[in-house]
Amino acid sequence: SRSPHVTMGNIWLAKNRENEVIDRYLNLTDEIVCINSIGENVLQRLSGADFDSDSVLLTDNEVLIRAARRNYHLFKTPTCFVTAKKVARAYTPEDQADLDIRTSVNKIGEIINLSQELNSLLWDKMYRGSRYDDVKNLYYDICQLDVMSGIEIDKAKKEFDIDNGKELNKIREKYNAVLTDENGKKKTPHFFSHIARQKGYYNPERKNYTKYETSMDYLHTIINGFKIKNPYKKNWQPFVSILDNKRFRTTSVNQEQIGHIYHVTKKYMADQKKIYGSDLNKEDKYTQAQLLYEQFICEMNRETIGFSTMFALLRSLEDKNNLAIKNTLMQSLFLCCNKSFTNAILHSSDEIAFPGTWWKRHKAFRYWLQNHQKTTEPERIGGAAIQTEKKYYNQKCVISEIQNKTGCTANDVSKVLNALGDVVKDKFSDTNYYVEIKLFPGLKVSSKYLSPEQSRSNLNASKSGFILSLHAAFSDYFRKEVRNLHAGK
Repeated sequence: SRSPHVTMGNIWLAKNRENEVIDRYLNLTDEIVCINSIGENVLQRLSGADFDSDSVLLTDNEVLIRAARRNYHLFKTPTCFVTAKKVARAYTPEDQADLDIRTSVNKIGEIINLSQELNSLLWDKMYRGSRYDDVKNLYYDICQLDVMSGIEIDKAKKEFDIDNGKELNKIREKYNAVLTDENGKKKTPHFFSHIARQKGYYNPERKNYTKYETSMDYLHTIINGFKIKNPYKKNWQPFVSILDNKRFRTTSVNQEQIGHIYHVTKKYMADQKKIYGSDLNKEDKYTQAQLLYEQFICEMNRETIGFSTMFALLRSLEDKNNLAIKNTLMQSLFLCCNKSFTNAILHSSDEIAFPGTWWKRHKAFRYWLQNHQKTTEPERIGGAAIQTEKKYYNQKCVISEIQNKTGCTANDVSKVLNALGDVVKDKFSDTNYYVEIKLFPGLKVSSKYLSPEQSRSNLNASKSGFILSLHAAFSDYFRKEVRNLHAGK
């Protein structure tokens, strides 16, 4: 069979024969197959195949061949007889724009999804006793979807006299009642839930992921029954075994948020790869990569993740599709201020001993300590001891806030802040004056060069013989405004 394999009529039983002429004159590899389409319907059988290096699944598995033979005579081949006009286009901006417009709305995904819903319905009916004559009209509609999929793929090369959108809606309306449960939810095959979770549109409130008596749902159920095993060390437990599932609720999982977190993580990794693959020197690469890392952590820090969503996110780290991002994602979840992360992991009754001082050298752990540890000495206000927790906003967070308030791009805001830092350093470098700079209404920073005798510091003087004293002060009015904001919360 060939992708897209829309329905049963796309199965091809072929006979493999030796051809001495082909073997003598053509230098073929084991992955190249020669076929004959003269007087044969093989191109239609393989759902509109052609000769531009199409990929086909070929197998001599006896179980699959026996299953293919069982109903090969019943399910006829879907064949397209829709008239089409080949469009002659030139390599010009006008023709490229016209092609983009004509192919901008593509229905291939909707067509294939509906065909799989109807395929599952057909096999479920046959399992429950229906014969071919009972389901042949359903099969004809699936065949039409197969023809429509080929038309949709060829829209870039040809113009057809039909409207796939209208035809698709007709078939949907025809089976709407059958594919809707008693609660008004749309019935979709159970194996669709796996794809929906991966892509972030899993929606059990509106969809009923129904287990049909069909091979794909059988396969999905069997795979779900396997525990993930570590190939390197057999006595390792899977990560999911240390998660606390007592408060986990499937209905509380925010799949849209999980999809967004996947997107942010993958984008960070792609951008990081671009930086290290660029022509920048080593120091600039490190600087840009560090700024990108801080931006990524800040972006993740904005996410308020509920317990069930966090549980589902941590559980998904062992999925094969998340292999490339799991370490980065795990590190970012560890660094962010979200109690759901620690709550989702089972608490041990034993103390965890840190061997040596590796954790002091590890960047991620140092970052976490910097932003999560509570102060060792409680702050005293009015004689009362108050334990405070540090909230850290890096430059990326500040840039993002300014961007939201002004509408300026993050790049422009970053340039202004960096330029401001350069201006301050330049003005403070003047040893002849006491310098005072008003950064914004309410904040003044000042610099003064003092002799060792004037300064109370025990620091060594610079080569110039002076000690630099820096000072920042907020105005009384600014302090009052902050207090008013705090009182209003």
